[in-house]
Amino acid sequence: GTDCYPRKEIDTYISLKTINQAYLYNPRNAYQNYAAATRFIKRRTPQCNDHTPHDHARHLDLMDLLAMYQPRAAPPLDQLAKLMGAPGKLGMDGSAVWQAWQDGRIDEVRDYCETDVVNTYLVYLRFAQMQGRYSVEARAKEEDIVRQHLAAADGAHWRQFLAAWQ
Repeated sequence: GTDCYPRKEIDTYISLKTINQAYLYNPRNAYQNYAAATRFIKRRTPQCNDHTPHDHARHLDLMDLLAMYQPRAAPPLDQLAKLMGAPGKLGMDGSAVWQAWQDGRIDEVRDYCETDVVNTYLVYLRFAQMQGRYSVEARAKEEDIVRQHLAAADGAHWRQFLAAWQ
């Protein structure tokens, strides 16, 4: 936990049978959606004051930075990832998620989301290298760690991801 979010764990079970509605959020925007939803909630500590997502070191909106805070200039993750040697989207893109969810293809949606997270992290590593936060060697070491974790993970989507990763 943190000063702002002291709860360290939650013990509950949520499924489509126990809730009447579910929303899917792009992981890139999850922080922003949460911040917008809690903007007027009184914070418990000074460290949790009302802020925009861009004014502290704990949050980095990679897409905003790469687009230089111009919404119309945001490059698609798929193109950025492929440009930087990552696989990019495999099979499904964001436009197909809602229909897949409604059709009950939840495993496909989960696989899509998981690979999106790894693509985003790989783009972040290149960005951090360009900023001087990682050397070429340090970035390569991080990528090797990701490869090792994915190789040990279950799932055809990870085998496909690794096969497509240059």
